Amino acid sequence: MTTDAVATWHTDPWTCGVAKFNTLLAARLGVPCVPVGQSRDFRRPLVSVKPEELVAGPLQVWMPYDLFLHGVPRPCDEALVKHATRIFVGSAAIHAAVVGLRPDVVSVGLPSLLERRRPSDPLTLFSFGMAHKVNRVWFEKVRDLLGSRPYTVDLSVGVHEGQPWSEAIQQSTALLEDIFGDRARLLGSLTDHAIRRQLRTADWVLLFYPEGLRDNNTTFWAAVHERARILTNLDTLSPDVPEGIVDITTLDDWPDDDDTRWDDLLKVVC
Repeated sequence: MTTDAVATWHTDPWTCGVAKFNTLLAARLGVPCVPVGQSRDFRRPLVSVKPEELVAGPLQVWMPYDLFLHGVPRPCDEALVKHATRIFVGSAAIHAAVVGLRPDVVSVGLPSLLERRRPSDPLTLFSFGMAHKVNRVWFEKVRDLLGSRPYTVDLSVGVHEGQPWSEAIQQSTALLEDIFGDRARLLGSLTDHAIRRQLRTADWVLLFYPEGLRDNNTTFWAAVHERARILTNLDTLSPDVPEGIVDITTLDDWPDDDDTRWDDLLKVVC
């Protein structure tokens, strides 16, 4: 028997994170999201609640039901925990508090609750580095992977001491516009504060290197420090990179919003 409803205590997804999670989970499962009191109308609801938000006293639900706990259960929740057909939690701390009552408790990772990007929303791409190191090959692949979807590419460039500034800027502008047309925007040479803002707000940060990423490519580590979503080029001499960094050399399609955590969750609870 599979889940046929998600039952929630708070029902307004604008004022409660658990309610928003339940609303999104129900939509992805293709089942209704209902108040806990209506769970009796379904054959196998998933009761998804944060115990500390419940009214005093045990929560009344009708069996059979599955349970998703978003907080540590109280002593009065013991029956709720023990009578669930299956039980899920979203953190190691909750798992540790529940496993004594239910050794079969399953801990799952929780996904982002931000609304998914609409196809019509433009992507903002940002790159920065020395003007003479702008890598045409990988920027052209970015253009080809993106196709006709809306996007802009912003570039901040630095110029080595002794090199003609105006010539470097003109060359960077010409290269970027030749690849991306009117989607390209040269931002000049931004200060550290301005670059930090771009790293934090761009959808993707594009950092391409002559052979591949190296340990001493400080632009890459700056983007990592700001928790940017990075697309770069890796090879056998590249260092180990944090989880989530995307290697353009392996891409055949543009990496859309990552639904891996949602997919993993649905496989467990459905």
